[in-house]
Amino acid sequence: MHALDHPLDEECVGWAVSELVAGRDSPGLRVLAGEAAPFDKFEMASLVDRTLEQLRIARFACAEEAAAALTFELVRQITAGESDPGDVLFRIHRFFHEPYAPNDLGELVDLYWARLDLIVEGADFSWYRTDCTPQTIDAVILEECARWMESHPHGPSGKATSG
Repeated sequence: MHALDHPLDEECVGWAVSELVAGRDSPGLRVLAGEAAPFDKFEMASLVDRTLEQLRIARFACAEEAAAALTFELVRQITAGESDPGDVLFRIHRFFHEPYAPNDLGELVDLYWARLDLIVEGADFSWYRTDCTPQTIDAVILEECARWMESHPHGPSGKATSG
């Protein structure tokens, strides 16, 4: 989120907590996981930079590179069953219209709106995806994410991915 110039807030704290739960650890990660609102943007930026350095996580050269990596990871989370499709599609939808966003996210954003209609609003039909019903929307999301991953077999870096 840092390279995308998004606010460094509870989303960074959530990331830090999930990294600790997954077994990664560093002094900065522990501090970041314990942060709470209100967030000081300068302090958070310094803490995020220090944490990334401690964990030896590379920084992205530009917003486009960061957005491609974020999109790849979010879609991977859906296909792996690691995250709620609605939550992930919401995050993709949030940066879809940014100039740095990958240009092939339209189907995923339509699925976000269709899922909102069908699951959250309780509709029986969505104009965003007329092939979906409340019973099939999550399966269609999984299929579309798998198709998207197949069209990006080397991930955002151009290097072959595992799994």
